[in-house]
Amino acid sequence: QNGGHRSVETRGASALTGGKMTGAGTTVLQGATTVSGSGIGLDFGRVLRNEGDLTWTAGTIDLNQLSNNGGSGRIDNAAGGVFDAQGNNAISATAFGDLNTLAGFSAFNNAGTFRKSVGTGTTTVGVAFNNTGTVEVQTGTLNLNAGGTSSGATASLRCGPELRWRSSCRSGLGPCFTSPRPR
Repeated sequence: QNGGHRSVETRGASALTGGKMTGAGTTVLQGATTVSGSGIGLDFGRVLRNEGDLTWTAGTIDLNQLSNNGGSGRIDNAAGGVFDAQGNNAISATAFGDLNTLAGFSAFNNAGTFRKSVGTGTTTVGVAFNNTGTVEVQTGTLNLNAGGTSSGATASLRCGPELRWRSSCRSGLGPCFTSPRPR
């Protein structure tokens, strides 16, 4: 468990296999990183910033595991970063009721590439997905069911995969992705 307001930076290969990171600091991942095992939790303002190649093979990523007061965690996939979902897992915020009514709610901010490359089932992002980068669905289904924004972004779908963006978009959230993409 990593707690407090300190920032942590990794430059080489890293493995996140379980546990919680809490506090207002930022964990910066610059090398090849694997998220596996039982998954990870981020809370109380903790930010996980991926600047390298992150491969998520197993476990839930919970962005509000411990509190219900809006002190949630966040993932920032930086420009040039690759976040590769290799399985049928979920990113969630379990201690919140309605994510969209609380200030400072959990989010996944993608300026790089978010890719679903393994698993014929569904990967779910159950927090706001704010996209200015690229979303690639190579297999299975990517379900972005908590809204978010999309501006200047691209979506790449190979034949067969599906990308589901919350069907009822709120005003100001930008365009919604639909899948399969019109030909």
